[in-house]
Amino acid sequence: MNTELFDFVYDGILQLQATLLYKGQTEQGLKNIFTDKTVWKLLGVPFKMSLMEGPFFVKKEEIRKPDDLTKIAITTYSAAETIFTFLWFIRDSGGHTPSIGFYGQDGTVGFLYKNNSYTNANGEFTTTKFHPAEILEAIKLYKEYISVIPINKHFDFGQDFLKGGIYRGMNPSEKYNKANRVERAMSFLSIARSSADLPNKIAFYVLVLECLFSANDGTELTHKIRERVALYMEEDYNKRKEIFENVKIYYALRSKYVHGQELESKHDNIEFLRKTSCELDDLIRRIFLKIIKHDSIKFLLPEKQFKEWFNEMLLGNYSE
Repeated sequence: MNTELFDFVYDGILQLQATLLYKGQTEQGLKNIFTDKTVWKLLGVPFKMSLMEGPFFVKKEEIRKPDDLTKIAITTYSAAETIFTFLWFIRDSGGHTPSIGFYGQDGTVGFLYKNNSYTNANGEFTTTKFHPAEILEAIKLYKEYISVIPINKHFDFGQDFLKGGIYRGMNPSEKYNKANRVERAMSFLSIARSSADLPNKIAFYVLVLECLFSANDGTELTHKIRERVALYMEEDYNKRKEIFENVKIYYALRSKYVHGQELESKHDNIEFLRKTSCELDDLIRRIFLKIIKHDSIKFLLPEKQFKEWFNEMLLGNYSE
């Protein structure tokens, strides 16, 4: 096992650079981790109890300026979010990073409450177990992602994670146009995964498809998205036709929902919504994996060249 990436220790510790992931601890276990006896006076008993109930991250840093403490807390939170994001690429899963407590030896203390939760494709808040090999695969995929998708420094807090920056969704105050096509799609994916409401989740899944496969198209957008997704994902005619027809259904449902209209009766039932959400979840996962591993250059093309690439694919002149 490559210790440069992480080590598994006897009690379940996962180490990512200076960030450690522990499973829930006993009181004695916490004393072994936090040797500073003043820590619980600063962070409080409720926070201590939360560390006994479930997994948590720990990061120790040398602080040169007081402001650095908050920046490192935010970056550590982003590291946890990154793990949940790229574990989803391994298989459907949920995740929860409720809060971060941080303190300094000078008595500085603070809490970061973001309470982000990801649901699975069924819209459920569930616990998902991953094997060490799957976590390794997620980290490997993350490193592939940052090697082929330019991370706008505009989105970076200046702290490296796994020797290559961190992924995080777009901050609403940041300019939307500074993100590339894949970054925008990742941000929409994060919103979809955060939603437990299935019509809303499906709507943002469709927005991911639209973000990835539109090219400033003025007309027949739905038809073009259906066509491009089918052409890109499958070579077999029957499988292409299946995706082509399914995306039409996804769009119809999305359109009704975002325009505040009643869903068609055949779509307004939990079984159909779960089935649709799971299909989209799987399709989008496969699309992202193909982009990261094979076609990142194509999906970073300017709009005109991107459209030409799909036209060539449609006419049978597709080149890798």
